[in-house]
Amino acid sequence: EKYLLIAVAIFSVIFWLVTAGVSTVMVEEISNFIDPIYIGFIAVLFAFILGFFAVSKGGEAPSGSNSVSLYSIMMRGLAAGGAIGLSVWIAALGLPFISGVVSVFPAIFLTTMVSLWLAQGRAVPVGATGPMMLGSSSVSIYALICILLFPLYGVWVGSIVCWLLSVIFYSVPVGVWTWRTIDV
Repeated sequence: EKYLLIAVAIFSVIFWLVTAGVSTVMVEEISNFIDPIYIGFIAVLFAFILGFFAVSKGGEAPSGSNSVSLYSIMMRGLAAGGAIGLSVWIAALGLPFISGVVSVFPAIFLTTMVSLWLAQGRAVPVGATGPMMLGSSSVSIYALICILLFPLYGVWVGSIVCWLLSVIFYSVPVGVWTWRTIDV
């Protein structure tokens, strides 16, 4: 079980590096022809569709019954902090897109899945994959709404309005649907 976790984590990082590299090159190439908001919309739609199928066609999503150890939480925090630090450094090099990609997968997904696997066994993180994909899309939805509404409302009011819109029109409906789908 331990070696399987290590193999899955290594494969995940390699797969992430390859797809992040390919998507970075693709975005750089097509951003000269397509407005970035459309690229963002297509990316969110793709992530949503993957998450939708992972939830609706996926297997069981059991709830965890074990508590996560303090050591696991501390190690997750250190790993996430390291990923965020790397992301900030990459952004300082003038590579904001790559910086964003670097911060999301290792800091959030990999550390969450590894700590879940260690605490609960492999069934819980496998079941959590679809809901996490749908949940991460909410951040992108918020960002896309911000692009549209910040010019109208400014940063402070715009942040609140965008958050409310993304929660009301995406997070709550998707959360309720996910909860009903998984619990059926």
